[in-house]
Amino acid sequence: MIISVTSPVHGQAGNTTAALLISLLLAKEYNKSVCLTHLSPQSSAFYTYLGLDSLEDKTCSPSQVVKLLREGAIEPRDMADYCLRVCDNLDIFSNNSKSFSGEDMELTQRFILENMPHDFIVLDVDINTKEPLAELAKSKTDLSVVCLTQSLNVTERYTEIFTKNPVKNTLFLCNHYSPDVGSGKSFAKSVNAKAQDCCILHHSSMLMKMANAGKLGEIIPLAKNMPLPDIEADFKKLALTVMQYYKKHIGVKK
Repeated sequence: MIISVTSPVHGQAGNTTAALLISLLLAKEYNKSVCLTHLSPQSSAFYTYLGLDSLEDKTCSPSQVVKLLREGAIEPRDMADYCLRVCDNLDIFSNNSKSFSGEDMELTQRFILENMPHDFIVLDVDINTKEPLAELAKSKTDLSVVCLTQSLNVTERYTEIFTKNPVKNTLFLCNHYSPDVGSGKSFAKSVNAKAQDCCILHHSSMLMKMANAGKLGEIIPLAKNMPLPDIEADFKKLALTVMQYYKKHIGVKK
């Protein structure tokens, strides 16, 4: 199942953080195999948030993958060898090489979208949604997670961009949620969606602190043990909702 995580306003609604959280939840809480990746030719966000070594291994790098793909010398079953294993069930394909082009990423992502054997491929759509690669991802997507906030500017931007080209199977995620601004029901109403198609992530200084420290991968057990009841409940509902879409998807595929 392919999940695209996107936002109408880049850098404000937290779609990279959401993509990471969804991937971690599916891998750790449901033991599903997940490949997490992004569409921008160059991004260090995954490395930063998870505290990973971003130095490129010349023998096992995205650039090497492209070379093999152009030569037709890589099999789908071997692609995971060029991903970074973050934890059990979670592989990340990212790139930090400045020589990696948009054309390189399109070739790589086309291969990933069509061949990876994981239960889930989670795409951080960190490029303009009108770009060809984003359009390709959209055509392959089984579930679109649209990250928004309670900001009127963000919801209006969503209305402007997404309602003109509606996407089937959309889950709306209200990031940085605060009950002082409005209820979950009012958020659902603002995007003209049913409550069951919406999730929230409460505003959390701890979540931001963990990401900045490169420890976002530890937030799930931390939410259980501290405890962080709002965040833990948000995580449970988000993972459960995605899994409900997954079960429907499996039923359709059968």
